[in-house]
Amino acid sequence: MTENEPLQNEINSFSSMSILLVDDNKINQFLGKRILSNIGINDVEVAGDGLSALAMMQKRDYQVLLTDVEMPGMNGYELTTAVRNLGNGKNNITIIALTANSKPEEKEYALANGMNDYLSKPYSPEELKEVLQKHVMQPDTFMGIENSTHKSNGLNPIKDLYVLFNHNKDDVMNLLLLLKKQLPELMLSLKNDILSDNYENVFNSAHKLKSTIKLFNNEELFNCISDITEHSRTVTQISKIPSLYDELNKGVNEVLVLINQEIEML
Repeated sequence: MTENEPLQNEINSFSSMSILLVDDNKINQFLGKRILSNIGINDVEVAGDGLSALAMMQKRDYQVLLTDVEMPGMNGYELTTAVRNLGNGKNNITIIALTANSKPEEKEYALANGMNDYLSKPYSPEELKEVLQKHVMQPDTFMGIENSTHKSNGLNPIKDLYVLFNHNKDDVMNLLLLLKKQLPELMLSLKNDILSDNYENVFNSAHKLKSTIKLFNNEELFNCISDITEHSRTVTQISKIPSLYDELNKGVNEVLVLINQEIEML
């Protein structure tokens, strides 16, 4: 065995890792795939809901299941329960919860329901790397990106998106184009649900939007969508939801202006 063979074996082992990413938000799907690619994992398949993911798992073995927890139909917790009941060793897969909620009790709930760990969206490459090191690979065999630190400047939330892709302009452009299309659609869906007084749908739409809003590191906007999510979930203080939406909509429109400006400069 040559001196470089152990290192090459480690790289080959890592590059062959297979991931099933489950999320009903196209922006989160895009982010997840690009972040995984940036740390060297390209064998990634995507499902938009729990039932589709379960069907895919019955046909193929994956090493890691990254799943959103709040999805229409079969949610991430229900998917985890179904996966843990599968045979042929498929039930031993590493399952990582993905959620816009960052409360400690959310992680405790995920672990209690059969998941191996928890990531708060939007997660950074380093956070994903750390989880994979912990559950799938030994830390010294991970040949991923270098450690990096990032702090929001609080002035232009769009600039903070660059760190997710190691400042790869093509990836940033693709994300911005996706945000330009998806943000108005997500906001319109939320508005229609509020107008129809269907608070179950309001909750689903708000939760779907929550991780996208969190991308922009804007505390006021995140508090708005968090309050809408909580009020619709508990059906309490629902009279506040329309004004919260108006405040959120104003902020999102400001972000869309920045997105369009950034697209023009790239």
